[in-house]
Amino acid sequence: MRISAVAVVVVSTLGAVASTPASAAPGPADEAFERGRALMAAGKIDEACGAFADSLRLDFQYGTLFNLAQCDERRGKLATAFDELRRIAREDTKNPARADRARELAAALEPRLPRLHVTITGPAGPGRATIDGSPLDITQSSPLDLGSHDVVVAGMPRTVVATREGEIVELAITAPIQLPLATPSETVATPRSSVAESPRTAVHRHTPALITIGGGVAVTAVGLVLGAVAWKRWDDAKNLATTDPMAANRDVSDVRALGNTSTVFVAIGAVAIAVGVYLWRR
Repeated sequence: MRISAVAVVVVSTLGAVASTPASAAPGPADEAFERGRALMAAGKIDEACGAFADSLRLDFQYGTLFNLAQCDERRGKLATAFDELRRIAREDTKNPARADRARELAAALEPRLPRLHVTITGPAGPGRATIDGSPLDITQSSPLDLGSHDVVVAGMPRTVVATREGEIVELAITAPIQLPLATPSETVATPRSSVAESPRTAVHRHTPALITIGGGVAVTAVGLVLGAVAWKRWDDAKNLATTDPMAANRDVSDVRALGNTSTVFVAIGAVAIAVGVYLWRR
């Protein structure tokens, strides 16, 4: 009887062990997620964001995205965090509480977003506009992360810097004038008269054209010099942004004024050269 009882106990114990599922070992995505949480707690924000991003690449989960959004907000990527929170609010149907919380955080974050406002003038259209290589809609103000951004509008590269929350970063672009290319028929000279023109008469007739072209070249040269100065001061402002953001922002305003003046000078010079060429060919 005692042996039978022991056998029953052993069989029951083995059955209980067999019926208990083994705990699944954490996968690479789980490990990256836990590493991100530990790094966040330790204040290592950039490393934590990298760990959350790794976890998302391995196994997309809205909970991981929620943590990444909070991490991005803490390191100044406000526009990125805003987009991540709005995605959770829009797509996370399996966890309505988390979706509602993401919607609340996005609404609270929206007034803090720096924004880019682009103004473009000139005869040329804006063409394809990009910011940091991604499409940019210049018909409305676009949210920005804090820091420096590369913008291309109307084929002209510019760099903008957002230094504080809620800031409106203004970017004024003057599109260059597109001079028409000569057609083959225009390249054939048509004699003005059957009577040959003396060299002195030709020089006298072309004097206004020469003056206009020369003035256009001079004005264009001034514009290019101002553009070079603006570029140099822009590099100085970017270097200063890491140590004195307020001073860098003031310098950016000056650089923007220089850049706009440079563009205007180049545009005026181009018009003068075009007029001079027209006068020459009359």
